[in-house]
Amino acid sequence: MSLGLWQMRRLPQRARLARQNQIVLLAVVMSSLSGISFAQENDPPFYAVKRLVPSSGGKSDDGLQQTIHDVRLSFLEQETERLEKCFAGKKVFISLRSKETEAGYYTRSQLHFIFDKVFRDLQTVSFNHAPPDVTISQDGRAFFRSEWTYKVLGSDTVVTEHLHFSFEKENGDWRIFELKSVSK
Repeated sequence: MSLGLWQMRRLPQRARLARQNQIVLLAVVMSSLSGISFAQENDPPFYAVKRLVPSSGGKSDDGLQQTIHDVRLSFLEQETERLEKCFAGKKVFISLRSKETEAGYYTRSQLHFIFDKVFRDLQTVSFNHAPPDVTISQDGRAFFRSEWTYKVLGSDTVVTEHLHFSFEKENGDWRIFELKSVSK
């Protein structure tokens, strides 16, 4: 296919217009990013969000509180079945110091097996959190921090892990889609 003389003369001008459009688009994108906060070391876990609202601050969600209650009871009573129901239907990211499984994405059935083993090998001493440890972001995700203390069975070792849970709504219910053990 050959270009006519008129088309060849117009090509550099079209290229200049395309370049100008790219610059304008870049400027618009950069100016829209000015209100976004990026993750810092002390930011809430997993996601940088513009603002987090304590669950008691007008965005309280009884469904979220019930899921957190179920998670807490699952750890205290070491009930794998109850905990399994709190996980999202899709694969869930898990990274815990207490398990011998590699950090990664797991299905509910895999998580059932993992936590069944964890609860067999450990004895929960306490599972604590305070209401300010629960937040709901503007994008509809929820975050929950807790402190899980357990004793390793067969030894005198007592360990405290700081757990960060991330929740999303799934079919109208809050479900865990990420669980990480973090250093305090």
